Amino acid sequence: MLLATLELAERTVGPRASDVAEVCNVLGMTGKYTGRFDEAEAWYRRALYILGPDHPDVADVYNLGGLDHARRSLAIKEDVLGRDHPELAMTLNNLGLLRQERDERAEALRLFTRAVTSLEHLVEDDHPVLSACRAHRTALQGLPGTG
Repeated sequence: MLLATLELAERTVGPRASDVAEVCNVLGMTGKYTGRFDEAEAWYRRALYILGPDHPDVADVYNLGGLDHARRSLAIKEDVLGRDHPELAMTLNNLGLLRQERDERAEALRLFTRAVTSLEHLVEDDHPVLSACRAHRTALQGLPGTG
């Protein structure tokens, strides 16, 4: 089904369109979650090639690749959108989770706090991203190693 979607997207918008990259990214996620990592990597690389290095959607592809890619994702979004843009919140949250997994609690807390701060004045209190960021921040507050 996804391959048929890819073919349709290529015919409709062209092989170098961001819609095609999005389908490639989904194919990459499918490979990742089904244990076909070589296939996933090929689809991710194709998505990155289509988008080019400075396209804001590259950050979404990079978000899937761990700490180094999450850092690059954040840098791309900051360059393209600005350091205080609310779209950074999910990237900050994901990077915070990666830092937390590495027992880098103080850095994780800083990232969760920055995500919360970027959203608090823009969205309702029950916004799902804000709620997730707050929950992660609260879970870390007061733990040893958080400053």
